[in-house]
Amino acid sequence: MTKVEPTALQEAVWWVCRRIGDQSVYNLTWRLAAEAALDLAALRVAWQAVVDRHEALRLSFQHGQGHLSAGIAAEVAVEVPLIEVADPGAAPVDALLRSIAEESHRAPFDLDRAPLARLTAVRVGDGHELIITVHHIVVDGWAIQLLFDDLAEAYRAAVRGRPPGFAADAPSWRAFAREEQAIRAEGRWQSDIDYWRRTLAGASAATVLGDRSRYVGTGGPGATVRHTFSDAAVAGLTTLTQSSSATPFAVLLAALQVLLARSGAGSDVVIGAVAANRMSSLDQQLVGYLVNLCMIRSNVSEEDTLAEVVGQASEASWEMFAHQAVPYPVVFSALDEETRSGLGDIAPVMLNYLGTIGQGLRLDDIELTLLPSPNVASRADIGIGCWRTEDGGLMAEVEYSTVRYEEATVSGLLLDFDAVLSHGSAPQRRVADVRVLTKSGKAKDDRWVDSDASRLHVPAVPGQMEDREQTVYDAWTDMLGYPPSSLDEDFFEAGGHSLNAVEFMAQIAGATGAEPDLADWLAKPTPRNVLTQLGGPADGMAGCAGTATDGRSTVVSLRSGPGRHLHLFPGVGGSAQDYRHLIELLPADWRITFSREQEPLDSVADLAARFRRDLDADDLRPDLLVGWSLGGQLAFEVAAGYRDEVPGVVLIDSPPPVAVPLSALPLRQRIRDFATMLSLSLGVRLDGSPVADSSDSTGPDGLSTEQGIRDALLVLSARLRALGHDLSDGTVTDRWNAYDRHSRASASFVSGRVLETRAAILAADLPDDEMTAWKDRFRDPADMERLDADHHSALRAPAVASVAAVIKRVAD
Repeated sequence: MTKVEPTALQEAVWWVCRRIGDQSVYNLTWRLAAEAALDLAALRVAWQAVVDRHEALRLSFQHGQGHLSAGIAAEVAVEVPLIEVADPGAAPVDALLRSIAEESHRAPFDLDRAPLARLTAVRVGDGHELIITVHHIVVDGWAIQLLFDDLAEAYRAAVRGRPPGFAADAPSWRAFAREEQAIRAEGRWQSDIDYWRRTLAGASAATVLGDRSRYVGTGGPGATVRHTFSDAAVAGLTTLTQSSSATPFAVLLAALQVLLARSGAGSDVVIGAVAANRMSSLDQQLVGYLVNLCMIRSNVSEEDTLAEVVGQASEASWEMFAHQAVPYPVVFSALDEETRSGLGDIAPVMLNYLGTIGQGLRLDDIELTLLPSPNVASRADIGIGCWRTEDGGLMAEVEYSTVRYEEATVSGLLLDFDAVLSHGSAPQRRVADVRVLTKSGKAKDDRWVDSDASRLHVPAVPGQMEDREQTVYDAWTDMLGYPPSSLDEDFFEAGGHSLNAVEFMAQIAGATGAEPDLADWLAKPTPRNVLTQLGGPADGMAGCAGTATDGRSTVVSLRSGPGRHLHLFPGVGGSAQDYRHLIELLPADWRITFSREQEPLDSVADLAARFRRDLDADDLRPDLLVGWSLGGQLAFEVAAGYRDEVPGVVLIDSPPPVAVPLSALPLRQRIRDFATMLSLSLGVRLDGSPVADSSDSTGPDGLSTEQGIRDALLVLSARLRALGHDLSDGTVTDRWNAYDRHSRASASFVSGRVLETRAAILAADLPDDEMTAWKDRFRDPADMERLDADHHSALRAPAVASVAAVIKRVAD
């Protein structure tokens, strides 16, 4: 491992990744449709050659003792997994491919392990795709094109049986990073920093007014929209570039400035521009993270002509190129507080011109097409990327915050952008004569207008706070202008940024003499977390409105009523949702509660003990305990804990407590059973292949490998997404982990107890001998009934009516 100091941009991204919710916002993905199947063996050889060639792909990052360092591994073995769904069933192939791409894109990277890039082949039915995903901390958009070009060269050699080779050595990322460190240490950025301080003094960033005034910031939920510009817009772009001797980027920048100025942002327009930051031929061949954000400021008067605005934009863009090398986080930290507040640490609106990116993509003789981005998170309010198509047209793809905008608002923005460019065919047209429908303003004003009352101006209760709580309360108020609304409010969602986050923690350290861990706090930037580091919150900040309670009880009320009290337990990997049809059929006056797992426990005995403890703590003694699958075992074990007045018990297709080896059921089948359980809990039934079919996912013993499990869960998540249920791969994985843990707990459950209470045993897939094993666990004869259903349908029509009837009979 060769040590190297991370660049300023990499360090900034690393810290941001510590505190954002959806880290996939920094995943960059090319989703490529292939006209035919690729040679997977050759693809693996080629991808390994690309990773071997570029140092940035072997980078990883480590944090310790307050310092972030990076290392370049000498070699990293990589795989190219194949995610294959041979039979998609009724699911549209395109929708399933898109969902798989989204889930593959969202899969997180571990920043302390190389490589921070992956290549995945996908086949669904007759559809083929290739997915290249890299983390932005090591590779930018420009570099992905370089990676693909190298991949194509290596693949061409591999399919012909030749070892991959390249015409020249790749430029060194290590050398680039060391040069940047030297430039920074020697103060050679200072003149550029001074330029940005003068240019941006007092500036306020423009944005499109939100449909909702909430602001989440980097890593919030997002979506993308593509737009093909009209022929009139392309003609206007061409006219303005030629008549003004301007670059296409300058013309697009001018058009966006006019749009924002005319839609309410005012004449002083400030937007973010993505600068490639590759001024030398060596930089242009370097695979790494070089791209930078620059804030461009222009004055757009209504009396200006379009040609004049283009001229100003052209001049501003050349100034930007001259000073683009200083990372924006360094620039931002050098600005005065008023300007930082007006701009924000990420531009609300960003423009990126990508030239002819993604054209002529081929792997040997197979043509590939760059498809819309699968990104589902947002870095800013609105990010616009434009590029030229092979036929001379112009495309745009907009990444936007779905917390702030409806898709119609973003589509309207693109139509206005198109219209402004169309006016370019008449360069002398005045700005005042341009009409748009978009509504814009200053970001610092729009983001907090009509925000939730609980976020703003919460009255202080200083007299009720301990010193450490008062310190946190005051520091938060100093940084953000108003106190925290709760112990669990997120600092960044409340309007904080990376710089005043550091100041916030420094103020607390200075006041308390303690040294709270900034990295730990950024993982969960709330008042509660910093108070925990200071010794724990007391009761004082409960005076803040909306303070969350601990909420650790496992008891959930599903329905109140004066009648019988029925308590339900979760099945293997299940939830209260599994019982929704049953609850509808039970008497309306019954009180119904449910035990929800709050912490992972590995045995039925431990789970039952926790559930019974919380029932007792809430002074609840149910009349009837009911459970399906694992839930029946839990109902039995909870009932066994009562010494008198034991509640009645109803077991619904639950394995008896006699311990069954889990290895008797292949792991792949358990994953399929999990897929069935999860889909039915959502009210859908999957046909075709519920999980991945690739032979690469199966080990020699017939059980799925770790990669196979990941592929299977990714495909399951994608299939559910295609059916309208947005469960991320991470969420599905968490559900699988719970299912697997519950399966093991259920299989190992052993009990010789005999209960003296009324009981019923309902069987769907349960064999007769297992019903008999349950029968022996009750002193009095239990009702025994077989359901006309399989295990996963026992709680659904028509079988659920029989279950409800038995429950009512036992209750009476």
